[in-house]
Amino acid sequence: MAPTRYIAVLAALASFVATSPAPSHPKGSRLLTRTDSTLRLVKTSPADPGSWVTDADKDALIEDGVRFIDITDIKDEEVLEMISTPDHDFSQYLNTLDLNADLAQRGFWSRDHRVENGTKAAEWILESIERIVALVNPHVESAAFAHNATKQPSVIAKLPGATSDIVVFGAHFDSISRKPGGYAPGADDNASGTVVLLELLRTLAEKTSHKETEPWKPLRNTVEFHFYAAEEVGLLGSSEIFYDYKVKNKTVVAMLNHDMLGFSSTDKVSLGGDKIDPRLTHVLRTIAKQRGIATLSFSCGYACSDHASAHNNKYPAAFITADRDPTGNDRIHTDKDTLETIEKETLERHFQFSLAALEVLSNANVTKLGRPSDDLM
Repeated sequence: MAPTRYIAVLAALASFVATSPAPSHPKGSRLLTRTDSTLRLVKTSPADPGSWVTDADKDALIEDGVRFIDITDIKDEEVLEMISTPDHDFSQYLNTLDLNADLAQRGFWSRDHRVENGTKAAEWILESIERIVALVNPHVESAAFAHNATKQPSVIAKLPGATSDIVVFGAHFDSISRKPGGYAPGADDNASGTVVLLELLRTLAEKTSHKETEPWKPLRNTVEFHFYAAEEVGLLGSSEIFYDYKVKNKTVVAMLNHDMLGFSSTDKVSLGGDKIDPRLTHVLRTIAKQRGIATLSFSCGYACSDHASAHNNKYPAAFITADRDPTGNDRIHTDKDTLETIEKETLERHFQFSLAALEVLSNANVTKLGRPSDDLM
């Protein structure tokens, strides 16, 4: 990515966070009351039978750093079985967009799914995609995805391909504070993943644009960009989306989840080893090696991020993050996760890696990839 492109990505991060001191009662921080008094069923591990909790109980889990999946609305027995199934040992496979001054002036206090500005963040993402479509490529489709368990919608952009095989690039955009109602700018977690996806979408839209006098030549695969709501409170947005895809018999051949791409203790791209497809992860390692990008493996644990939702619905998923320990950035879920802490080189490295993956997976028969001898270039 050219330096000016990188500056653009960093500036987009500023569009999601307020870098000035937080006011005591920020506009838009009112909690939505739809689920305030409703008990929710959550699991904290495969063996956990589940517990009925309040929103306050969820906040306490988050404050203690306990990951969980909200399974209240999941009725499919096969999905529930996957959620309760421990991972296999996959060790054998481990070989600035413009500043948008208008939004910046609004100064999002938080993108918590219960907060009014959490919904406004979804609206801004959708508006950003529509601007890309209007200026670059009218073939890109976009829409909000309404949820049952939260008022915060997810956003999906799609570039239709020549086949119905779907390659998903996903990232959650909500943020949360360990302190209920606290300041949650969420620059690394996960405005970083969100703006990388927006830049990938813009790049893809430009590369596949064409003159009106020329016929449009679609890529082999349909490519979708998912911006997930309410990841921080039990993977709510992605769980509903991938179950919806399962019910509709959609063919997702790859889901690449992007979470926390702005801080790292290494100079490598980290690929998760939990709730992932080992073949797809092997493909990503091969792509990285051919592009001269070093990778490392790590274990993220239960309910780590949105790739688990794809995995639980039996779609092949991979997890891309910046640090070997996704909890290694002690600023996440605090008021200190701000734009100033984002590492330019780390974010650029992950954009370049994901762009390489996009170039390969968008035009390949993904189900046939994965053999060690594959030439992916």
